[in-house]
This record gives sequence, C-alpha cells and structure tokens, in this order.
Amino acid sequence: MAADYDLVVLGGGLEGRIAATIAVGYGARVALVEPPDLFEDGQRQQWLLAGLQQLGQVLQRQAVGERFGWAKVEGELSWPQLLAWSEIAAESQSVSYSAAVMSARGVDVVLERPEFLSRRMAVTTKTRQLRARGVLVACGTVPAATSLLERSALPKFANVVGGSVMAIAWAEALAAVGVAVRLIAQQVMPEADADVRRIVRSQLIAAGIEIAPVCEEDWLVLKIDPSKPVLTLPGFVRASGSRLRVNRKLQTSHSRLFACGAVLGGSTNARLAECEARVAVINALFLPVKRVDYGSTVRGYGRYACVGLTQAAATARYGDEVRVQTASDANSADLSRVGPLPTYCKLVCAGDRLVGVHLIGEGAEGLACLLAKRLGQSVSGLDGGSLSSRDLVDLAFEGGGRSRQSRWQIGHWRRDWAENWFNWRRSR
Repeated sequence: MAADYDLVVLGGGLEGRIAATIAVGYGARVALVEPPDLFEDGQRQQWLLAGLQQLGQVLQRQAVGERFGWAKVEGELSWPQLLAWSEIAAESQSVSYSAAVMSARGVDVVLERPEFLSRRMAVTTKTRQLRARGVLVACGTVPAATSLLERSALPKFANVVGGSVMAIAWAEALAAVGVAVRLIAQQVMPEADADVRRIVRSQLIAAGIEIAPVCEEDWLVLKIDPSKPVLTLPGFVRASGSRLRVNRKLQTSHSRLFACGAVLGGSTNARLAECEARVAVINALFLPVKRVDYGSTVRGYGRYACVGLTQAAATARYGDEVRVQTASDANSADLSRVGPLPTYCKLVCAGDRLVGVHLIGEGAEGLACLLAKRLGQSVSGLDGGSLSSRDLVDLAFEGGGRSRQSRWQIGHWRRDWAENWFNWRRSR
C-alpha cells in the first residue's frame, strides 16, 4: 500500500507538536492528528501552575513585610482573572506551536480524534484516512488539572495524587496560595536519590502539606500521576497496562510504530519528552539506529532537578570507586519567604569522574543542564566557585572543590607524597 505521508504523529501534548516540527524540518511529509483543544488545555494548565507559583511568591513577600511592620494587604485571589490570564499566556507563549504556525511550516494538522490505527499504519479519523510510512504516538496523558479550569473559585481543600516532581509542584503551588493540600503518595519522588527524597519530604511537611496514602473525602482531587494516555493504545502492540513498551530506539513491537513522551511511562518531564521526540522522529523517518541517552538527560522540574546516576545506582555499577560530595545552605538570610527554603547540591563521582548531579533550589533545572555536559569528566574542573556567595551554582562549585580537596586528605597517596616533599625541602 502506497503511503500518503512519511510520518503521522498522533499528538495531544507538547511532544507531539515538537515531533511534527522536527519531522517537517527534515523535508518529510508530515501529518499531525490530535483531538481538538487538547493541546491548548494542556498549555493552559501549565501556565495556571506558573501563575499559582508566582502569586504564592507574592504572598510570601507580603507575609515577610507584615513581620517587619508593614500593613497587612487585604483581599482574595480572583480566580476568574487568573484563569483568563492563563489562557492569554498559553496563547501568547505557545504561538510557535499553534495549529496555524504548524500548518504554515508544512504540517497537515488534523484536529480530530484518531479512531483506529491499522497494522498497515493507516490512521482513521471521523472524516479522513491517512496512510503513513511510519506512525509516532506522542499523545501525552490526560491533562491533570482540568477540574481546576472548570471551577469558579479557588478550592479550599485539595488532594494531589502522585509523588512525582510535577505532583509536588502542584501541591506546593496550591499550598502557597492558601489551599489545604494533602499529597497522596506512598513515596515522594520514588526515582530520586535517597537524600533528595528525605530533604524534599521535610520541606513539604514544613510547608504545611500533609503526605498520606489515601484521599480526604469531599476534597478536590487532582490526579497528577498515575495518569492515562489521551488516546486508546492499539491492541496489536505490546503494552504494560496503559503504557506502550518500546526498545531503546523507541520502537514498539511493530517495526513502523514508534512512541515518545508521557505515553511511555507517565512522566511529564518536558526536556525528556523533547529528547525522546528527536530520537523517535529520526528513527521513524530514516533507519532505527539512534538511541536515547537517558543517563545525560535532565529530569525534574523547577526547584528539583537531577542528571546521571543516583548514589545507589552508582554504587551498584562502580562499587568502592564511588565518592559523594554534598554542599548545602540554609538560606536563613532570605527575606523573600517567611520560612526560607534551603538549597542542596549532591555530586556523585566514580573516582574523579562526575556521574551524577542532584540539585534542590531555584535554578536547579538550568544548572543541571549545564552540568550534564560535564558527566564523565573530572569533577575537579568545577573548583572555582565563590566562597562568599551561597547560591546553587556556588554550591555546585563547592562540591567540586571538596571532591578535589578529598584527594589530599590524610592517608591518601597524594597527601603522603606532599608531606614527604615538604619534609625533604625543609631539611635542605
């Protein structure tokens, strides 16, 4: 059967539009099929989260002002205005991935729900059938905060279901604007480093967020994770529950069907989804030889980010070679919050090589992207931070400096050699 398209992307989230943009950039004939308004709703939710976070910071600064004698600012949050702002922000900030711009780039945008996918890679919608050489499932998961968009007022109580970084972000944002929040999770950030989990859990409790295994009745429920895929997965490919199973080339059990993003495991990490989309598009359009390097991909969101191996994973791989350097700061002089949030940096090394970075603090995600380029290199190259400044970047440099200094501790051959050298030189 002849194909009408080189690639049909079954979208619904940001990864779908990214994948279609990348594919058409290679000169391929591309179609993007997704349910109408789904992408826009997802973007609105992201900007609603950003708005709650920014307003929470404003309230914190007001509370600090009251502590130092400034008059208390009265008033309530205008929820309809915040919803209107999130819609405007989504439209203006996501314009490069709008349907109109995608069409102008050469993507055939079909805003209809896919109804059937055949083994011959024919996608059927309500009005069309699209025959493709390959299909990429990049539909994402059902937007988690839809119930918030439908409310007329900010809820007073909320259950946030999930222990992922995104669930924590929603819980913190709602708590910051006065919502009583219960985080429903057996474990906070289960895939994170053990020390990071411990610190994050203590910060959540300090922020007044209750962590419990069951929901509180009559409270609003936001199911951040586990979440369901937007589309019904085809029955002729292997899946684990509602998740597609793929190899390291993002290829399913059908050689011409690929997948990326949240549909693989529920993760809503935008950087990871984009990395997978790039690999999946290349493999679907050309030869399936490219693999995803998960080890150097930044994971996390906002204040929490990591790249590389955890301490436990590094120990399992490298054994006694593993060295860990940590640096932290209480931020006790921070007047932007009533209760300052500590920053934390943990560097995991195999010998002198950096194999893992774990960060907590403002700017963690951006710093993790920079340090990802240093994985596998000597950690001593990070030495050079300022001892007078205590932001997250300086903590990372401090950790590198400590790693370098640890090679000169008593008992290390470098220290013994240096002491012999000094003794010999003094005796001359």
